[in-house]
Amino acid sequence: MIPGIFASNQGIIGDRAGDFASAILKIDPQGSALMLALSSGMGKTSAKDTIFHWFEDVHQPGRGAIASGGTTTTIVVDDGTRYIPNMVLLVEETGEIVFVTASVGNSLTVQRGIGGTSIVSVTNVMHVQLIGNAHEEAAAMPTALTQQGAPRLNYTQIFRNSWAVSGTVKAVSFRTGDKVAKNKRDCALYHAEDMERSMIWGVKHVTQLNGKPFRMTDGILAQIRQYGGEVEAANTGGAGQWSRAAFDDFIRRVFNTNVKGQPNERIAIGGDNVLAQLNRMTYLDGTYQIGQGESVLGINVTKIVSAFGTLKLMTHPLMNENPTWQKELYVLHPGAIRRRMLRETFDEGYDKNGTRIDGRDADQGVMTTEFGVEVGAASTMGIATNITTAVKST
Repeated sequence: MIPGIFASNQGIIGDRAGDFASAILKIDPQGSALMLALSSGMGKTSAKDTIFHWFEDVHQPGRGAIASGGTTTTIVVDDGTRYIPNMVLLVEETGEIVFVTASVGNSLTVQRGIGGTSIVSVTNVMHVQLIGNAHEEAAAMPTALTQQGAPRLNYTQIFRNSWAVSGTVKAVSFRTGDKVAKNKRDCALYHAEDMERSMIWGVKHVTQLNGKPFRMTDGILAQIRQYGGEVEAANTGGAGQWSRAAFDDFIRRVFNTNVKGQPNERIAIGGDNVLAQLNRMTYLDGTYQIGQGESVLGINVTKIVSAFGTLKLMTHPLMNENPTWQKELYVLHPGAIRRRMLRETFDEGYDKNGTRIDGRDADQGVMTTEFGVEVGAASTMGIATNITTAVKST
């Protein structure tokens, strides 16, 4: 975890020593690779191959739509696979409690009017909501519920950035300090920035380049869009307009589900324009729920408090360089994002003839990393776009 910013993945404290992302967090926390630096506190595992798979557990909701039932002891629902005997259900619209005694397909056999609640005819505009299960003394083992999960896949991407020190640079005397070390450091920062761009905005692609395999990884935003994240464009009364009420509703939907075993927290990254409009929203509505900015590990963090949860918002330098990204807000769950590493960052030195040098300093070289991005529980994350103008809530 990264204390002060997020608490997810608390069990990996100390697991990032020597990791390239942790080095970026230490040497350049206010630089252009914010997500890569923060990923030093997120999950990381090996990829094993250039293509990696995972199964995405799907949250089984307790709420279901009723298809038919009337006042009978058989209620037909939209999806009976989520209900088993001994479940206790509430009919939302009538307040009646029913007890499931059997389930075949989408048909539930139930006891009606549990606890003295009134039996009211149920129709296809009503819903049942799970409120628990109940068993008799010395009960037999209940039916097991299993879920296969949805298959996901992504690819690893090879990142390479070179550094070099020319003979002229080595010869001039007014450039003080270790010239090779400076060039390597500059190369590392460019390397981090390129990985940052792909982590956030990358798209999956497989082909050949120069007759050799070529792969690109799906970034965080692509996976949020594909796998059920909250995505909306600001439009409160007009395109680009966003009110505090619309923002709060967006946050409510993002916080509606959580990652199993992780704190229900979110971090958000955006452009300067987004923070300016969020501040303006609070003035227009007469509320002051944006906390004072603070510096955590060299990163400027602003707290945004809503009724549904607290966001830690950081403005991103790369988003400020693009007029479209300046108006976007990405709300992410740090407990659900992992880097899948095939090759950790390494540096190869070469001599002036291009021959690889092992075991000694060189005047030129290449930094290489190969990894992909895994985003689970996309429904816990969101993308808000075109946030141009703050307006008063109605």
